[in-house]
Amino acid sequence: MRIISGKARGTKLYTLEGKNTRPTLDRVKESIFNIIQNEIEGAKILDLFAGSGGIGIEAISRGARKAYFVEKVLELENVKINGLTGKDSAPHVVSLSVRGVRSEVLLHALEEKGIYVSSGSACASNHPAISGVLKGIGANVEYLDATLRFSFSEFTTKEEIDYTLETLYNCVPMLRKYTRH
Repeated sequence: MRIISGKARGTKLYTLEGKNTRPTLDRVKESIFNIIQNEIEGAKILDLFAGSGGIGIEAISRGARKAYFVEKVLELENVKINGLTGKDSAPHVVSLSVRGVRSEVLLHALEEKGIYVSSGSACASNHPAISGVLKGIGANVEYLDATLRFSFSEFTTKEEIDYTLETLYNCVPMLRKYTRH
């Protein structure tokens, strides 16, 4: 894997061994950047599921001002992103499970801070039972009632993401203290 154009052209990138990350193929990166080439100069790039950082680094190499890699939520203990990540995922939704905190409790804690998310999976709305979708994708039992969906749009700012991350870093450990075991 390498940077295919710009100031860092030819620079090799390394990724983790195994199947946990699946880097974007060079031909796919080239196609993406051919489409958005006139928008890159001076842009701020949001690279969701930045396993190797290849897309963000490519954008910086081509003149983007800044790239922001959203992997920071995984710095919290016992947090898991559900479903597909990378190029096979929906780029506007992240399903996040936080072990040890019920989703409804965290949802209301975030709501008090002006952050609005939903619990469970999209296919579980108005159903009080544990999501069959989460069971179907193999979510562990301890995560089934601890899942939130975060949605993003082209208007979501880095500042909003930072605020959400900071709020999670503060709320989750505090809420875990009060969880019944």
